[in-house]
Amino acid sequence: MINGSKLASHDLQHGDEIVFGPQAFAIYQYRQRDVFPTMPPDDPFDITLIDPAMMDIELED
Repeated sequence: MINGSKLASHDLQHGDEIVFGPQAFAIYQYRQRDVFPTMPPDDPFDITLIDPAMMDIELED
């Protein structure tokens, strides 16, 4: 059930309540995040993995 109605399909919206059973439910929350963070992470152990295909250099044989 979604928001108290039995539906075959539904595009979830922020705040929708989904009931899976008598003791199992969830509330859908949409959170928009930056695609690329604007500030460096505070975690000193954080690493950024770079795909070599993203590099704009030519490798010599």
